[in-house]
Parts: sequence; C-alpha cells; structure tokens
Amino acid sequence: MTNATSWHVALVEDDDNLRGQLSEFLEGEAFSFGSVVVAGTGSFDSALSLLQQRKIDLIILDVFRGDVAHQDKAGADLLQSWKKTGFAPIILHTALPESLGEVLGPFVRLVPKGAGNFGAIRSEMEDLFRLRIPQLRRAIFDHLESSMRDYMWDFVQTHWTRIGELSARPDFARLLVNRLGHQFTRVGVGTVVREVYSGDAGVEAGPDKVHP
Repeated sequence: MTNATSWHVALVEDDDNLRGQLSEFLEGEAFSFGSVVVAGTGSFDSALSLLQQRKIDLIILDVFRGDVAHQDKAGADLLQSWKKTGFAPIILHTALPESLGEVLGPFVRLVPKGAGNFGAIRSEMEDLFRLRIPQLRRAIFDHLESSMRDYMWDFVQTHWTRIGELSARPDFARLLVNRLGHQFTRVGVGTVVREVYSGDAGVEAGPDKVHP
C-alpha cells in the first residue's frame, strides 16, 4: 500500500464539537499508511446503515449516548450489531473506559477521551495498519467482489444454456457456491498478497499446497 492510498474512516460521535475537531485532525494528518477520509455521524441510530452502505476501513466509535452518567451504551450496542453484519476494526473512544474490557481485542482498541488523546487515536490507527488489518479487509473484500462479478458474467452467463435448466434445483446453488469458492482460492490470491504487502508476494504455494 502506498502513501497515496486514501482510507475511509467512520466516526460515530454525538458531541458535534468533538466530532468536528477529530474529523479535522484525522483528515489533516500525514499517516504512514496514507491519507484519511472521514464519514462522520452524530446518530447512533443511523450509524449502522452508514457502515453497511459505505466501504469503511476503520471505525472510531463513541460508547455513551449523551452524558456518561445516563449509562446509555449506544456505542457498545452498535459494536455488537456491527459484528453481526460486517467487519472493520474499531477504536472505542469514551470518557468511561473501565467497563469495556470484555469487548476489547486485536480488532477492537480503546482510547479514553481526554486532553491530548488524539495522538493516542493516531497511534492505535498506525498499529492496526502496521498489522495490516484494514489492508487485508479491503483486499479480501475487493477480491470477493471481483471474483463474484467475473464468475457470474464470464462463467454462469456464458454457460447458461447448459446449466440454466438446473436453476430450479437446490443442487444448483451448491454447484455455483462450490465452483465460486474454487475460483476465489485459485485466481487472484497473488494479487491480494501483493496489494497488502506492497508488491512483495514472496513465494506462492502451488494449487495443491497452502502456507502454514
């Protein structure tokens, strides 16, 4: 990935001033992995739709709706919903981090709110990109999409006169999925590796082998 790459970050924060400041900070920073384009929202209720509709590489998520004293963990609820519908790594950004240990992990980071904490958000972002989590997410999703596109247009449509009569049978779906899975692993994997590892794919395994 070159430094010219733009990455899409969703920022879910119901404090308008903080959301504006953080958006300005992120879009003005010179990250090692490239530039950032922020899609911000102050609504927890519409945030899931935003995440599903756009190709988001990383999420910065407030945890509490309104004052933390109200204990409305709308952001934590959104996190659970997101895990059921999509994938992108998340940085939780909250003024009360003590109760969130159970949801943290390699793909879910935590930065407490406070003076000067924008640098901590930057550090967590840099670390996620150092581990190539957003890069892998984007490259694999793009590969899935292109494999599906080419398969349906170039194979299924081309051979429809021969296989179309099977479309009323459940075995038809099984046939399509199995063949698509074969194409996904056989074609284009080297492209994914080169994209994620900046053109260095190393030694690729043959079709009868996989790397450990």
